[in-house]
Amino acid sequence: MIRVFTSKVLDEALTPAERTALIQDFKQYKTGVLPALFRKDVPYDHPLNLDIIKQEQVRHIHLAENGTGFPILTAQFKRTSDTHLVYCRGFTSENCYLLMAILKPNAHDLAKSNQLMYKLGLMAQAFRQQF
Repeated sequence: MIRVFTSKVLDEALTPAERTALIQDFKQYKTGVLPALFRKDVPYDHPLNLDIIKQEQVRHIHLAENGTGFPILTAQFKRTSDTHLVYCRGFTSENCYLLMAILKPNAHDLAKSNQLMYKLGLMAQAFRQQF
């Protein structure tokens, strides 16, 4: 069974209805159903990314902007955007996930902020130590 947790940061950024919808979409995604709002899913594995981000296997899903989905026939790896859902998987509990933050606008630029990414790395580390 997939378990999804959300960070305080994400809880404060979303309404309860938005949070519930995001969790439902994420669970569907992890069971093989691609929600219309989800795009490309990639790790932060660029050589310039902080080590803690790579060690804690922090990833991001490109999200459709303004609530618009993608045509069904568009391949997931071609679905890019500048809004990212940052998440990680548990270390020992591989069916546990932490949705950490939504980076927007200019998610690609925000991901270059070592200060921001270090905080996300610490959040992932704490989660992965527990799960």
